[in-house]
Amino acid sequence: MRPVFNGLCRFDDFELDCAGRKVLRNGERIALSPKAFDVLVYLASNPGRLIPKDELMKAVWPESYVEESNLAQQISQLRKAFKDKSDLIATVPGRGYQFTAQVVPLTHPQAELPPAEPNPDVLLLQHVRERTHTVLEQRSETRHASRSLPSWVASSWMIGCAAVLLALSVIGYFGWRHFAPRPQLRKVVIADFLNLTGDSSMDAALKSAVSIGLGQTPYIQLMSDSLIRQTLARMEKPPDTPLLGDTALEICRRGDYQVLLRGHIELTDYRYQLSLEPVNCATGRSLGVFRGQANEKDTILDTLDSEMRRVRAVIGEPNASLAQFSAPLIDATTFSFEALQDYNTGTRLGNAGNSQAAKAMFEKAVAIDPKFAEGWDQLGVAWWDLGDSNKAAAMFQKAYDLSSNVTQDEKFSIRYHYDAATLGDLVAGAKNLEAYTKVYPADDWGWGALADAYVQLGDFPHALTTAEQVLRHGTYHLEMIDEVWIGALFRSNRFADAKRAIAQAQAQGRDGPHLHHMLYEMALIEQDRETQRKEAAWSKNQPEYSKMLRIEAIASADAGKLQEFESSFEKDLPLAAKDISPSFADSMLLDEALIEMEFGRMEKAASVLEKVQNKSDLDSILMDARAGNFTPAKALLRQKESRPTDTFRHYLQLPELRALAALHNHDPLSAIAALEVSRPYELARGDILEVRAQAYLTAGQADQAIAEYQKMLAHPALEDPMLPRTILAHLGLARAYALQRETAASRAEYEKLFELWKDADPGLPILDQARREYRQLDSSSGVHP
Repeated sequence: MRPVFNGLCRFDDFELDCAGRKVLRNGERIALSPKAFDVLVYLASNPGRLIPKDELMKAVWPESYVEESNLAQQISQLRKAFKDKSDLIATVPGRGYQFTAQVVPLTHPQAELPPAEPNPDVLLLQHVRERTHTVLEQRSETRHASRSLPSWVASSWMIGCAAVLLALSVIGYFGWRHFAPRPQLRKVVIADFLNLTGDSSMDAALKSAVSIGLGQTPYIQLMSDSLIRQTLARMEKPPDTPLLGDTALEICRRGDYQVLLRGHIELTDYRYQLSLEPVNCATGRSLGVFRGQANEKDTILDTLDSEMRRVRAVIGEPNASLAQFSAPLIDATTFSFEALQDYNTGTRLGNAGNSQAAKAMFEKAVAIDPKFAEGWDQLGVAWWDLGDSNKAAAMFQKAYDLSSNVTQDEKFSIRYHYDAATLGDLVAGAKNLEAYTKVYPADDWGWGALADAYVQLGDFPHALTTAEQVLRHGTYHLEMIDEVWIGALFRSNRFADAKRAIAQAQAQGRDGPHLHHMLYEMALIEQDRETQRKEAAWSKNQPEYSKMLRIEAIASADAGKLQEFESSFEKDLPLAAKDISPSFADSMLLDEALIEMEFGRMEKAASVLEKVQNKSDLDSILMDARAGNFTPAKALLRQKESRPTDTFRHYLQLPELRALAALHNHDPLSAIAALEVSRPYELARGDILEVRAQAYLTAGQADQAIAEYQKMLAHPALEDPMLPRTILAHLGLARAYALQRETAASRAEYEKLFELWKDADPGLPILDQARREYRQLDSSSGVHP
């Protein structure tokens, strides 16, 4: 155990703060490793005394056997830190070390205390004593906790910490540094189960069940699978190394976690014998073994429930927390162990980017147990990732309807998906996540999901600051955080930072298609053809390759190569429908129609729109309106609104539809007015900037049009991927400058477009029109759209 004290002293021109675990020299902090600090504390508590090496090693490493070389390494580090004062530690050859400085005790200035109130620390200690007493009865070995009290606390300046050390001996093995005025986290690593049943398919499901059970309390922080893999990589071990024995203990120690939870299951006399054993990571000492028995596989979760509650108590969770966060596993998950196994497999596949396979496993899970709320929720996530928002919304509705008995953390998660996808209320979803982060401030999922909600709302500054909360923890849901954090950097045009973050994630063993898609899209914007080829090649044979094929095809359109774009889409569309979903194929058709329209090929766009299957979808109706077909739009606008809380619908899609109708009726001022409501969320949807810019230009308001087109060019990463309309913003700027008689500025924008499309297909209507306008620039009337 690491010695920790409340003492404060001075020696020479150094100040040693034991409570703060820091050493200052002339006010500046000196960097020391934890063990070097412990060695210094022991030496400073015994000034002038010759301390044998054995005594010093036993004091600093009380529960471990270490070589003398370890001690010599810490002494060397201290001398280097002391620089010209290295002689403060003298070596007595063959015997030990002597601290030669005079140690002067210091005292903290005493703060004025408020009127006495119930002390949360005292209450916490009482709870811990109650729970620890139970363990001492169950396992006598834990009575050796008194060894946590070092025998060498002798100096007068150390006396103030005696009560702290006594408390440590009572609560068992956890340093006082972990306590604050409110109950603090217990950081726990869940080891793989030692499974002696002969059924290896149970392994992951058992661990998942324990993770769900412990994860419901904000008092416990679990080490994520991604951090475990990252730690294994630093240990030069394969990522699938079983988390057992010394390997598990070392991972716990390397991560500076406090508790390793070991699990064991075997089948004897047709009954499952289970046990959970929490172990103090610092000392390797068991805190108790909690055993239970299940008569059949589907009662295993009941048995685990009882054992986990006892584990939570013994590691110090307060009674109030145990009572508040106590959803039974069967209510939180499923009555069926087989369904839990399928759920766990689906989660693993989804995390690996294989949404199609994940969907199939979640479907199996909810078929076995139709009341499995979290199974329905994750099935919704899989459908969302596959591009079918309607099916996702239906799954989230089902999960929400079944969520009354799930754990509080899952209830937040399900409610967020329901708000954001089923109701479409992104603002309510963000508020729900803000509440989640208050209850579970150390859970990176909440911060990551909140950052993603801000991205969806187009609020990239808040997305970045929220994602930074996760980076401070750096322990949980790292793959999701990579996606959210890097995505926010990408959409904020911080490409250099995004690339560094991607490189760091990949160096730590975290990689996936979404990172390579972003690298490709940044290369597309920067016209880095070599990187585009490299990332496209990587994506071959990866799950959902058709997503990269779509990005590649749109990249051809961005370069003005319409024939290449059309050929790719015709070839890739059937694959997208099969590989991902018909809904994703519809979204590709809408992309194709938009690009055809922006290139001036209206008839081709109309023929593409005829292939769309879901013509009642609002995005499909919007595209029909762009093509000049307002019949579906008029019918929709006459209907009573069915989704009154839908953020995208009411602040972005319907205002855009009204603006398109106004422009169609030659009323640009009404179009501008219709889009005012969209301003808070305008960066969430690239269409808004484009339609507003067109409305300003049509109304002859060149200054405002210029501002909108410049906004489009300043945010090329708003689209996924960048669409040709960002390139065509140069044409909009050229026309706006011409309207102001700023011929030089207008000419420069036309020339930028021509340079970007120097290899474009011949005969593109929009490009031919731009060239005619360019030749007319010197006319006194200017250029009009």
